[in-house]
Amino acid sequence: MLKRTRPSRRTLRFAAVWAVSVAVLGAGLLTVRVGYSPLDDPDQAHQRPGFADANPPRSVAPRLTGLGPAGSRSVVFFTRPERVARLLDALAGLDGRQLRRRAHVVVVQPVQGTRAAPAGVTLLVDPTSSLSRALFMRTPRDLGYPVGYAVVGADGTVRYRTEDPGQDRRLSEVLTAVSDT
Repeated sequence: MLKRTRPSRRTLRFAAVWAVSVAVLGAGLLTVRVGYSPLDDPDQAHQRPGFADANPPRSVAPRLTGLGPAGSRSVVFFTRPERVARLLDALAGLDGRQLRRRAHVVVVQPVQGTRAAPAGVTLLVDPTSSLSRALFMRTPRDLGYPVGYAVVGADGTVRYRTEDPGQDRRLSEVLTAVSDT
């Protein structure tokens, strides 16, 4: 008959460390996966990439009456109808007021809304996505209208663009982008 042996303490410690490691890494992967949104950029390198881009490709912004006077900075927000109210509320707040002092603010949506914009914010309708294409906005994961923003410098070039489904919660980041242009 075979004699049963008990595992050593070293073996038990190894098994416990391994089980805890798997649980922690699994929880981390699950947390990251839950954070994906259909409004995210399919290539996460273009999702709010920050200001570490050494030499971002610059393009000339299209001339529009809504982009403010020549020689002024502008921020063009792209949003969807169900998100307009939150963005306009944020633009009416403290960070939004600071942003409006530093740049002309434009909110672009695919259909006409009923909500009035705060003073200093221009609302535009872009049903064909021509403005988002002209500013080279990326298409989100769900292939719908972009949700993000582009910063146009005083020289008329697009200085920064990104997909950002949480733009209404991160106006301080937009303010930093405007300050850097």
